[in-house]
Amino acid sequence: MPLEEAARRFLAGRLTTRSDAPRRACAVMDVYAVGESGTNAGEWLDCIGEVRAGRLPEQALEPGQAVRNLTGAFLPQGADCVIMQEYAERDGDRVRFREGFGPARHVCETGSDFRSGDVLVPEGSLLTPQAIVAAAATDWAEVEVRLRPRVAIIATGGELVAPGKAHADEATLANSASYGVAAMAEAGVGRPVWFGMAQGKPVPGLPGQSDVGHGHGALVPPAPAGRPFGSSAAFLAPVPSKPARSSRRSLSDRADGFND
Repeated sequence: MPLEEAARRFLAGRLTTRSDAPRRACAVMDVYAVGESGTNAGEWLDCIGEVRAGRLPEQALEPGQAVRNLTGAFLPQGADCVIMQEYAERDGDRVRFREGFGPARHVCETGSDFRSGDVLVPEGSLLTPQAIVAAAATDWAEVEVRLRPRVAIIATGGELVAPGKAHADEATLANSASYGVAAMAEAGVGRPVWFGMAQGKPVPGLPGQSDVGHGHGALVPPAPAGRPFGSSAAFLAPVPSKPARSSRRSLSDRADGFND
């Protein structure tokens, strides 16, 4: 399933990283990259270029040189220290630094976030917003997830009609509870499937109703007498262990999609 569709699903397999992060040592702020041993306060260095995030350094540093490194940019070969721009004085292609820089290096070392092959999201994890961030960081565009449990929504009560119709018949009531049950399923990890009304009879399209006692189905009881809003029953469909395929179903899914 595409990662952008996987929120609130359960991961069917663990997600491991495909590379180190960062892949090379990089600056954590706007700095100048230098060789620490050849850099002294007040001495001019040749600034030989600039490196931006998303680009590789084009040349290595020699003693007496510096490179402007923007936040997130990789350090060039030969640089083992960075100096915050607040300490820098530029004069064309030259730069020098006043007293006070260091000893902080302001560098993210290679693999300091994670190493290639690390497990960032374990199997069975619920893909919350935080887990989605970690999943995206593993650099996989698609993930395997478990099928969402499908919850059958069945309203009981002969007086119930769909919202929008009750005002035309004083003997009826708007079916309200079913929508609350469906919203509860949707707010969790389920997918509501609407089966309409029932009154102590098998519901057309609902699978396994003859298998009562085996965890596959149930007969729907009639609404209690005098109950003002009727009642709704929720039927939890069996959940296969195979991974899910991509699906874009809405709350109004009906029985013909129950076994997707």
